[in-house]
Amino acid sequence: MIGLLIVGARRLAHLRYVANDPLFARLCGLSRIPSDRTPVVNWLKQFTRTSLRALGRLNSELLYEQIEKLNLRRLTIDLDGTVIRTGDKVAWAMRGFNPHHPKDRSYYPLLAHLAQTGQILKLKNRPGNVHDSKGAERFIRELIGEIRARLGRALRLEFRMDTAFFQQTLLKLLDSVRSSR
Repeated sequence: MIGLLIVGARRLAHLRYVANDPLFARLCGLSRIPSDRTPVVNWLKQFTRTSLRALGRLNSELLYEQIEKLNLRRLTIDLDGTVIRTGDKVAWAMRGFNPHHPKDRSYYPLLAHLAQTGQILKLKNRPGNVHDSKGAERFIRELIGEIRARLGRALRLEFRMDTAFFQQTLLKLLDSVRSSR
């Protein structure tokens, strides 16, 4: 369910668009993605926006509990955009940056994951026609705020990003995080 939220699916019927996506299967920890007609999927169709928000909060709590147990001295956060192809009728998908399939509609989510464990810390779904760093400053600010609120200020944060993120505003933000530690 969380995987579908991450890729921006609005309906469980959208499972057919990600059924053969190895990255999606890896994210879900499954060797095969279930169809949208299984009993579990029928149960999931009963979720509301409120229950989905609660599920997201629960996922966040579990994630930070795991990170606390690792007792790391620093967190290395990888930040990148990734292209996820969709069908032609998926809401909010756009033709854009997809070098292998330029005419296909896609999403281009901004993803932050913890390098030490591979766990996804935060994700912002975006249409496929945006620049890699679009919305990155706010995304990083929110991520840092969440980490600091849960794990404190003493923990060192390191960010790894490609050149699309090397912009003056982001560099100033990261420098202020470093100096306020």
